[in-house]
Amino acid sequence: AGIEWRALGQTEETAPKTIESLTVSAKGTQEKEMASDFYFSPAVLGISRDTTVELKVWATDHLPGREPNRTSPIQLHILGVEDHAEIVRQKLEEVLQNLEEVSRTEENIAEDTRELAKSDNETLEKTKTKEKIKSTAEEQGNNAEDLKDLVKEGANALMEAMKNPAFDEQTLRDWAQNLKS
Repeated sequence: AGIEWRALGQTEETAPKTIESLTVSAKGTQEKEMASDFYFSPAVLGISRDTTVELKVWATDHLPGREPNRTSPIQLHILGVEDHAEIVRQKLEEVLQNLEEVSRTEENIAEDTRELAKSDNETLEKTKTKEKIKSTAEEQGNNAEDLKDLVKEGANALMEAMKNPAFDEQTLRDWAQNLKS
C-alpha cells in the first residue's frame, strides 16, 4: 500500500509518482489488516508552492497480476509561507472578533441575571419572569458552548501559526494572551 501523487494544472500534468518512503508492505500473505502513517512533505518531495496536488492511496493484494485498488483522489493546494500566514492571521482575527461577540452576549446575560436577582418573590412567580429565567439560562448554556468552540478553534489556529516561521514569537504570545483572556 502507499500514496501516489501528481501535480495538476500545469501545461503537462505529471504522471503519478510514488517513492519508497510512502509505501508499506504487509508482514505476510495471511495478513488481513494493516495500518501505517505516511508523512507527506511537499518540500521534501520537491513540490513547489502554489501547486495543486492530487493524492491517492493505493493497495495491492498478493494475487499476481491484479491492478492496485485506489481511493478517490484528494486534492491539496500547496501554500507558500506567506499565504499560509495570511490565512492563519485571518482565522485568528475572526476568532477574536467572535470572542468579542460572545463577551458582549455574556455581559447582556449578566445584566439580565442582575435584574432578575433584584426582583421580589411575587415578580419571580410570574409566568413571564419564569420564561425570562429559562431563556437566560438557555442563552447562558449556548454562549458557554460557543465560547468553548471558539477557544478550541483559536487554539488550533494558534498551533497552525506556530508552524509558520513568518510569525514572530511576540505575535504568537499576544494572540495566545488574547485567547486566554
